[in-house]
Amino acid sequence: MADDRKPDVKPAAGGAVQQVTLKLRDPQGNEIEFKVKSTTKFHKIAKAYADKKNIDLAGLRFQVDGERVDLLSEQTVSELDLEDGDIVDVEINQVGGGPAPL
Repeated sequence: MADDRKPDVKPAAGGAVQQVTLKLRDPQGNEIEFKVKSTTKFHKIAKAYADKKNIDLAGLRFQVDGERVDLLSEQTVSELDLEDGDIVDVEINQVGGGPAPL
C-alpha cells in the first residue's frame, strides 16, 4: 500500500521547524515585521524587505546583534540564531567615505 502523506519538512539543525516573527528596523526606527519559518533563508527575507521598501538590495546591510549578515551565504533564520521577536538592524550602504572637502 502506497504512503500518500507528504514528506516531513526537514527540521533545522538541533530542533523542529518553528514560526518566527522578526522585525527589520531601519535607522529611523521604522520596523517591518516578517513571519517566517526557522528554515527560511535570510536572503529571502532581505529581498522581501528591499522590495517592500522599493530599495535595491545591494544598497542595504543587515546586522544581528552588531554582526553583519552575509547575504551571499545560504544561512537560515535558525542558523543565524534568530528567535521569535528578534530585531534585525537595516542600514543603507554608504558610498565614498573620504574626508569632507575643505
